Amino acid sequence: MSETIVMMSREQGFLNTFFSSLSQFSFDKAKELADKERDAIKTQVGSVWNSMLSCLSQLALAEKSYVSLSFLASKGFLRKDNSLKSSYELLRSEFRKTDELGRSSSLSSSVGRGDSTNEKLLADLSGQLTHFASVRLELIELYPFITLDYE
Repeated sequence: MSETIVMMSREQGFLNTFFSSLSQFSFDKAKELADKERDAIKTQVGSVWNSMLSCLSQLALAEKSYVSLSFLASKGFLRKDNSLKSSYELLRSEFRKTDELGRSSSLSSSVGRGDSTNEKLLADLSGQLTHFASVRLELIELYPFITLDYE
């Protein structure tokens, strides 16, 4: 039981540090943290935590691009750069998958070992991040209309 508490505390500590870095616009540091943590647990292939770390690494890159507002600049004559929109659509999809994986893992853990707290936490976080990615997509659609008024 103490092993589970230590592991959960380590993951929660990582999440606190990761989201703190994002909130301070330290996107490169956040990505590096996610990549290091993912490399440290390579033996847990297919785990909810491994999937979450991959998504968080991509989220740090997407947030860096979003904050720079580079998606508002046209890529060429009458062409828009949709790579950021695609990134958030992929993230939304991956967070949904992680949410579902976490919920199913949480159910099987609660039946098998009685330890579903960690999976439930990750599933809840994935659900919130799915919503976050959806809101970012809506804002990416909104910003070009706002900038038209000022041109």
